[in-house]
Amino acid sequence: MTAAQASRIVCIVASIATVVIMLIAMGPFADHRESGDFLLALLLFPLLAIWAVGPYMVANRFAAEIDDVQAWSFAVIQVLIGAVVMLIYVDAFLIEPKPDPQSGLVFAIFPLYQFIAVLGAYYGVRLWRQWR
Repeated sequence: MTAAQASRIVCIVASIATVVIMLIAMGPFADHRESGDFLLALLLFPLLAIWAVGPYMVANRFAAEIDDVQAWSFAVIQVLIGAVVMLIYVDAFLIEPKPDPQSGLVFAIFPLYQFIAVLGAYYGVRLWRQWR
């Protein structure tokens, strides 16, 4: 298995897990006080889902464009950032018996940290490759 294939598998698994947790958070299991809340959630879901899975897609793209040795760093970065964020998502929505209304903000805030980690890894790998 090459690093690009491993990165693709991690990207697919993390993206599916993120979308499933998002659906659980906004779906029929959530406490919607008004039907308008649910309709607004349905309208915003595609945008928020793209934002939430974006860091995995970007890391997958970076892994595909560099050679095999450095591409493993993106597979590792995807696993690390994915594991930490999945633990936070699970804690916010699945473990917590009654999630706070602000729990949904984790889907808006944590992808920014993931993008920063992926971009930092990308530039770190490029600098390391130039230095070598």
